[in-house]
Amino acid sequence: MLLGAFEGGWLCFHWLGDVYGRALLDLLSHTVKATLTESPGICLFVPEELRAIPRWTPQTVERYLMDTTHHDEGILTLRAYQALLPRVLRQRSVVEQFWVSRFLEVSRGLTPTLAPETLIDGLQAMLCLTPR
Repeated sequence: MLLGAFEGGWLCFHWLGDVYGRALLDLLSHTVKATLTESPGICLFVPEELRAIPRWTPQTVERYLMDTTHHDEGILTLRAYQALLPRVLRQRSVVEQFWVSRFLEVSRGLTPTLAPETLIDGLQAMLCLTPR
C-alpha cells in the first residue's frame, strides 16, 4: 500500500479493486476515519498517516458481509435470482462469493509505505486530482 500526502490527509493506494477496496474502507472505518475517493477500487483517503492495517478475524469479516449484503450483492457477480432467495441464503452467498480467506490474506499483506516523491503526481493523476 502506497501512501501519499494530499490536502489535509493521506491517499492510501491499495489496488484491491471495488469489492475488496470497499470492504477495506468499511472495516478500516471502525478504527480510522477512512473515506471514499473517486476510485475506491484503487485508493481511499485517511486524515492521518496509516501505520498498519488491523488484523481482522474471519468472523469479523463475515459479520461485516452479513450486515452489508444489500450493498455487496450489487458489486459481486451473483445469479439472476439472488434477490428471490431468503435473506439468510442471500447473506451466505455473498460471504461465499467474497472469499473471506483471500481477503484476509491480501489485507494482511498490505504494508503502508510512503510513496517516493517521484510517484506522487502520477498517483494523484490516476485519480484525476490536481498535483501538489
